[in-house]
Amino acid sequence: MIEVFDEENFLYFEDNGIEYVVKCKMYSTVKMIIDFINNNPKDYIWHDISSTLSVTEITVPLPKWQRARRFVIIREKIIPKI
Repeated sequence: MIEVFDEENFLYFEDNGIEYVVKCKMYSTVKMIIDFINNNPKDYIWHDISSTLSVTEITVPLPKWQRARRFVIIREKIIPKI
């Protein structure tokens, strides 16, 4: 598992034909992407996959990266404990 959300890792996998999935922390860049999605509901739709989980996707060309990449974002509804 990759622990560093770094383009160098992504380029290595892509250049060597290796499929990959990265789980990352809620970095400020990821927060901005989620805010963009939430502010553009006509273009990006959250699809419910369970009673607490929903998913959407977006392709993003981050400014410091050489190429755009597909992000699949899963959000979890927090259910208050009673």
